Amino acid sequence: MPAEQRTALVTGGSGGLGEAIAQALHDAGHTVLVIHSPGNASIGAWLETQASEGYDFVAYGADVADHARCQELADRIHADGHLIDILVNNAGITRDATLRKLSYADWDAVLRVNLVSIFNMTRPFIDGMLEYSVQT
Repeated sequence: MPAEQRTALVTGGSGGLGEAIAQALHDAGHTVLVIHSPGNASIGAWLETQASEGYDFVAYGADVADHARCQELADRIHADGHLIDILVNNAGITRDATLRKLSYADWDAVLRVNLVSIFNMTRPFIDGMLEYSVQT
């Protein structure tokens, strides 16, 4: 267990690499919040499976490509009493195609989830951490 328990937030935390990162952070003794795609119908079953394996995660659904939704998410997380110490921007999608066959909509979706989401998710939590550190 670390000297001080921290709260970690992992985007794309309910599968693949994000799940492994969330588990490693939990194993290190941290509280772990995972962000999943809104409307993910399997998140309840995933949380139950994780709990049966000893992982106690808190899950939030949010579109990390949408700036306003990320701010609302940050507000909800703070209202739930969480202060984020560790942020892992792991969310990502692929739309495999040659450039000739790649639609603009797919190109835009990849950039928004894989790149813009980093700004969308980091900005509100940096602001929150700065406010917290000034007040303490």
